[in-house]
Amino acid sequence: MTSDPAARVREPRQARSLETYERMLDAAEEILLETSFDDATVAEVAGRAGVTIGAFYARFADKDALLRQLELRMEKDFIALNADNDDEIARLTLEALVLNHHRRLIGVYRRRRAIARALVLRSHTDPALRRRIEKLNTKSLPRFARSLREHAYIDHPQPIRAIQFALVAVRSVCREVILFRESWPNARPLTDQELAKELTRQFLTYLGARSKRK
Repeated sequence: MTSDPAARVREPRQARSLETYERMLDAAEEILLETSFDDATVAEVAGRAGVTIGAFYARFADKDALLRQLELRMEKDFIALNADNDDEIARLTLEALVLNHHRRLIGVYRRRRAIARALVLRSHTDPALRRRIEKLNTKSLPRFARSLREHAYIDHPQPIRAIQFALVAVRSVCREVILFRESWPNARPLTDQELAKELTRQFLTYLGARSKRK
């Protein structure tokens, strides 16, 4: 049997099968908001999706195959982060470019919080998953980094490394604040809009970024 959980899924081909398949994924996401992946059971997923356990196993070989499909669902959202039209990007100010990116990133983490948290925790003990997450970052980050360099002068002495570090720092903050709800002790939680603005201020200040536009 292949070691890739994605290959242990029977893809739906009919509309009714697709609806049932999506319902099971939705149910799993809901459950992961309430409990860990290890503690979630196939019976819970099937019950919340309104299908039998047999119907679950007719589609997924096991829980790992289900998690892999949830991973692919989240991956599509992260790749779409940088699907902007180049002409539209060119019209944005430097601050608007960065703020827009941060708003969308926060939106993905918020929308896929259950999946992202489960994957981050699982990646600590799953090298293959960790490599896939790293590969996803190589797909979703470079285009924004290029747009930033086209828009801005970077005063940091090592601009490429600084941009890479800043992007990783932003994602780390999003993971802590959104996925694990960590913040300064007793501080009022930031709204998503406030978080995006603070991340943008921190990002641009660290880089010493100045717009190339006159």
